[in-house]
Amino acid sequence: MKTVSTPGPWQATQFLDCAQQFKISDTSGFLIANVGIQHLHARENENSANAHLIAAAPELLAALKSLTHPDGLSSLNMLANMQAARVAIAKAEGLA
Repeated sequence: MKTVSTPGPWQATQFLDCAQQFKISDTSGFLIANVGIQHLHARENENSANAHLIAAAPELLAALKSLTHPDGLSSLNMLANMQAARVAIAKAEGLA
């Protein structure tokens, strides 16, 4: 099945005027989603984690597709595919 979502990579950036809100956009600046709410008791760390997880979705999907491809775990492809998965996971966790 062909993916019809906005192509990645996506990025999570914090709104300048609100520490609790993040936007998810592609590299051209196309807005994909907003994450968070504006009020005094917003859960800033959770909003940030959610934004990074959403922004990593294209890379996570690509890594899973590579690993589940018939050649994905062959000796020639396994190391590269595992590294791509590690990078995608780090991005999802806000570490990249």
